[in-house]
Amino acid sequence: MLGKAGEVMGMSDDGEPSGTAGRPVLDVLKGSGATDIMLTVTRWFGGTLLGTGGLVKAYGGAAKELLSQCQESGALEEYVPKKEFSFECDYALYKSVKRAFDEFSIDGLSEDYSDKVCVKGRIPKSEAAAFFEKVKNLSAGKILIDSQ
Repeated sequence: MLGKAGEVMGMSDDGEPSGTAGRPVLDVLKGSGATDIMLTVTRWFGGTLLGTGGLVKAYGGAAKELLSQCQESGALEEYVPKKEFSFECDYALYKSVKRAFDEFSIDGLSEDYSDKVCVKGRIPKSEAAAFFEKVKNLSAGKILIDSQ
C-alpha cells in the first residue's frame, strides 16, 4: 500500500487459490490504516492441506501478528515530511552549532571530518526554517545550508 491514503495497492496470491493469500493480507493492511508499507507472507508447505478457509486464516493471521509486533516495538511511525540538508564549516564554528541540534528533530545525521566538518541530515519540514535560521544566526551568516 502506497500513498498518504493508501491509494496505490497491490497483491498477489502467487500460486495459491485465488483470493486466499494476497486478499487477506491486503485486507489486514487496509484495516490497520498503515500506508507506505509492503508486507510479504511466505508459507512453507509442511504436507498439511489447509483448504481455502485455512489459507485465508493463515495468511490473514500472519499479517495481523506482524503488524501487532511492529506496533508494539515502535517499528511503525507516523509519516513526517522531511527536508535533507547539508553544510560545511570549520571546527571552531561547528562546536557552537552542534549544540543547537538537540533543539530539533534531526535524524540521519552524519558528520564527516576533514579540513572542514561536512554535515548531512534530515529535519521535519515544519522545523526546517527555524533550524536554518538558528544555524545562520549562530554562525553570523557564515554557514550556508544546502537543502532539498
